[in-house]
Amino acid sequence: MMPYNAQQYWQERYKELGAKYVGPINSSIEEVEQRGQVFFEIMRPHLEGCRELVALDFGCGVGRMYPHLAKYCSKYVGTDLFLTDEFKKLTQGHEEVGFTSSIIFQPEDTFDAIFATSVFQHIVGPLEFVEVCGLLRRIAKPNAQVFIIDAEFTSDKMASHMLTRSSENFETSLGLHIHTINTFHSGVSRDKNGQQFIYGRIIK
Repeated sequence: MMPYNAQQYWQERYKELGAKYVGPINSSIEEVEQRGQVFFEIMRPHLEGCRELVALDFGCGVGRMYPHLAKYCSKYVGTDLFLTDEFKKLTQGHEEVGFTSSIIFQPEDTFDAIFATSVFQHIVGPLEFVEVCGLLRRIAKPNAQVFIIDAEFTSDKMASHMLTRSSENFETSLGLHIHTINTFHSGVSRDKNGQQFIYGRIIK
């Protein structure tokens, strides 16, 4: 078996599936959008009263979370391995929106909020996970909000490049004070696993 190359894997998947590449295998566009709506509803209570956030959508994909988050943000930056046509079209003309394929050069203490939906579970290597968390911590402001949604647990039905992590891993690697942990199901029948929502704030 060839070693997992994230850039190659996701670009090939996007080329084959288009906007559906962000969902489970054989998902429809409607199911992809449904998952985004359900994810937002889980996060919404923690966004009440928030305005003018400088937000990072880590693993933004086709931008499915942007329409839900836009009203809470004065600046929204999507980041992923590559820019999709869907993200470009969705955010065209919105001056508050940016995109970057790397967070390395983002200034320290920039973001009020970090959103990561169905992305950490694809960072399998332990050293890579710690490195990514360190970068996110650096560019987050003190007390920044962090919203994480991943599969609830690792199962043998998952692809080999997927691995879920405990809340303790995020506490340690992000320097995160966790306020809320919820489990839920997206309502999409193709989702074999439940989802886990972690909400907390960066302690610096």
